[in-house]
Amino acid sequence: MGIFSRYLLRHFFNMFVLIMPGLTGTYLLVEIAERLNNIIEAGVPFKTGALYFLLITPKTIFELAPVAAMMSGLLAVMLLARRNEIIAMRSIGISVLKIIRCFLFFAAVVSFAMLVAQTIFIPKMTRSADVLWQTKVKKEPLKGMLKENRLFYRSGRTIWIAELLDSNAKTLKDVYIINFDDKYGLVRLIGAEKARYSKGIWTFSNGFIKTRTQGRSDGNISVQIFSSKEMKFEEGPEEFTAIQTPPSKVDILSLFKNILRLKASGYPADEQETAFWAQILYPFLGVTLLWLGMTILFRQGKGSMAVGLGLGLTLSFAALVSWDFFITLAKTSVMPPLLAALMTHIVFAGAGYVVFKKSYV
Repeated sequence: MGIFSRYLLRHFFNMFVLIMPGLTGTYLLVEIAERLNNIIEAGVPFKTGALYFLLITPKTIFELAPVAAMMSGLLAVMLLARRNEIIAMRSIGISVLKIIRCFLFFAAVVSFAMLVAQTIFIPKMTRSADVLWQTKVKKEPLKGMLKENRLFYRSGRTIWIAELLDSNAKTLKDVYIINFDDKYGLVRLIGAEKARYSKGIWTFSNGFIKTRTQGRSDGNISVQIFSSKEMKFEEGPEEFTAIQTPPSKVDILSLFKNILRLKASGYPADEQETAFWAQILYPFLGVTLLWLGMTILFRQGKGSMAVGLGLGLTLSFAALVSWDFFITLAKTSVMPPLLAALMTHIVFAGAGYVVFKKSYV
């Protein structure tokens, strides 16, 4: 990295270390204001409440990083322009495109760091925060868990163990249902290759039912083999999906495995694919927005810092609305997931190209 790039990096970094904590702190203050009453009413210790907000901080940084990167680049350029340094750079032959490229590279580094963090630890910390809120604040016990798409669920004296084959939990594979008495003795064990839910009835395929003979002290077990059997349980897909981690909170590698598994089983994976591509491409919104913002700033020439701030806020709002719109289309299978995650980048990068071409080509 040359002297010129390091000089621009210093301005970008100085802005970033001011804007990123400011945005994060503002967001967390709003969260604290919204949740403080719940924490106080639940009698949660201060350190538990502090731990919750600490656990959600990485996710907050991930969501705000594109805005912070874009704002840092725009305000750094406005500061340089205010001191006539941009004019000085151009007078010695440094092109506008070279200046923009440097800032885009800095924003891309921030985006890549956020992508790595999202892959490694952010989803785990977010899930830990959700568990803490449910058990310590809402005082609700965990009824089950989902690990690598394997369901473990307990309701009263019944335990379900199965693999989910679809996101709505209406189709299960390798199902085991264990019923036990108040002394945790086995009452009944149901095992099946598959189970499908429809209109309040579970239909099990290729399985068995082992039942302990009532009133017998020798523990005799009767066994029934079946190819298909309909049974009614209190537990249904609603209970299972309630403990299911939303795809948006699942790490990228787990999402990829879920997509492959669902497609191999012949089930749609639009929601998982949408979350997968969204997690990969969302951090790079900062690069796309910075490109458009800089082409606009350089087109209009000098301006105040307020102009850069206003432009950044406007672009951020427009981009987030556009992002949510296209992601919703993908979740409802109206648009392919990859295309939906790319559309905001395409629209805003295309607009930046048009502005740049009209100004400098």
